[in-house]
Amino acid sequence: MEVRDWQAAQERLEKKRKERKQRVQQTGSEPATIGQALCGMGSTIPRASQQSCEKHRVELIIAEHTGEEFCPKCVKEEADALAEELMAKVAKEEILNKERREQEKTQARFERCRIGRRFAAVKFDDYKPPTPEAEKVLHFCERYAATFEDRLAAGDSICMVGNYGTGKNMLSAAICNEVMNNGYTAIHSTAIKIVRRVKATWNNKEDEQTAIDEFALPDLLVIDEVGVQFGSATEKMFLTEVINERYEAQRPTIIISNLPAEALEVYLSERAIDRFYEGNSRVLVFNWESYRRRGGMK
Repeated sequence: MEVRDWQAAQERLEKKRKERKQRVQQTGSEPATIGQALCGMGSTIPRASQQSCEKHRVELIIAEHTGEEFCPKCVKEEADALAEELMAKVAKEEILNKERREQEKTQARFERCRIGRRFAAVKFDDYKPPTPEAEKVLHFCERYAATFEDRLAAGDSICMVGNYGTGKNMLSAAICNEVMNNGYTAIHSTAIKIVRRVKATWNNKEDEQTAIDEFALPDLLVIDEVGVQFGSATEKMFLTEVINERYEAQRPTIIISNLPAEALEVYLSERAIDRFYEGNSRVLVFNWESYRRRGGMK
């Protein structure tokens, strides 16, 4: 190195030393390293303390701007704990949101089902079979609801016929409620309401098929009070149209009637009732004493 180069280097070093001295006087803090001072970077790296962490047995660090001593491992543990707590909170919130969405979907399914208030929350445990035959019917309905995925795949249906107040509505509602709790759609309606819904399309120029689809498309349809109507050709046509569409699409249907099986066959047609004897479909006869007369069902 030539003399003038050496002198220039000495001058630059002296200038850095003066700048460092002025900075110390202004800030009251020392730079972390001589290298930083010479490079003019300022004091950005924390300095090591003479103290050590009792937990981790490592030297504490002194924060440059505050002078606070801290253990880097303790800081990391706190940060990890906070991050874990935040992740747990987010996960819990996601679970709550998912449950809320599922509850909303379930509520919407129940609202669309149209089960009356009396049977809105009925379960199979609420039914007390008065006879061995009634107990067999109860077990069949329980199995039907528990295996509804298979019933839906096969289109297995039920026809419930028999005396007033024997529990037909209660058991059909219990099937609907369990099916809907398992994520399926169901509608519980009377035959006259189906007929009125289709007839209503005549006044508002709505397509009849739109009204029929409301009852033909759900996973399960319960039609109560079949045979109570006047029995006009138009009413029978609408009912058989819904039943036939569901049969062809292999969607289960439950028909409830107080008529004997033979009379119901005359009302709807032999062809329509014959389908309830097909495969695993069943005609269930409720021929025991009325619950209401026995005081067994309020």
